[in-house]
Amino acid sequence: MRLSSLACVSSVGLLVVACSGASTSDLFGTPGSSSGSSGSSSGASSGGSSGTSSGGSSGTSSGGSSGTSSGGSSGSSDAGLDTGKPVEDAGRPCNPALANPCGAGAYCDAPNCTTPGVCKTPGAEVDTQDIVCGCDGITYWNPSVAQNFGTTVGAKNSCSTSAAVTKKCSTNTACGGSKTKCQMQVANGPACLGNNNGICWRLPGTCPVVANSTMHTCDIDSKCTSLCKAIEKEQAYYSGATCTVP
Repeated sequence: MRLSSLACVSSVGLLVVACSGASTSDLFGTPGSSSGSSGSSSGASSGGSSGTSSGGSSGTSSGGSSGTSSGGSSGSSDAGLDTGKPVEDAGRPCNPALANPCGAGAYCDAPNCTTPGVCKTPGAEVDTQDIVCGCDGITYWNPSVAQNFGTTVGAKNSCSTSAAVTKKCSTNTACGGSKTKCQMQVANGPACLGNNNGICWRLPGTCPVVANSTMHTCDIDSKCTSLCKAIEKEQAYYSGATCTVP
């Protein structure tokens, strides 16, 4: 019986090939190259991602597939500085100069605003007054507020009005965003008139309750108010005699 006239089936593991009139090279392909995958199940490469071939496949570059880095999975990125895309897992490097570089639920911890920082999960927000300047040029009520906004603390006290990085505002120029407020403190009552300049602040979700204050609003009644409330309402105010907050 002639071999060329028969269809024979040879099984090795899971591999099934038709050998009728075929040579060794026809059955297994040219050494080092095949259509599909090599050394693994169909559609998968050895040590790589789906659709790639260790030895190279038709239409695919050796060692990987289009859009996939060598030795990794599709869509992976390097572990360098954040480029602006959300990074929600703690421990990743981040750039404190970017706006919320760590994504939701994390902040960029970068002491003295140096690069790189590290993404961390913030603690609970508190309303204790402990004013700080964030690396983003916005003044925060305290470090916990800054962290929950995704920002690390750059320095104690409010941001300097003369610093280029400080976010500035005025009676006619808002800070932008419903949670970023313009603080406009003037020297005294007469200074309330006209266009008042200020700097941008971020406050706790609820202002703390205080009984007494030295802050007075720039309105006809010169009402007694707290610092947090004056900033929250974006009212121009000045510091004067001690008063009772209604």
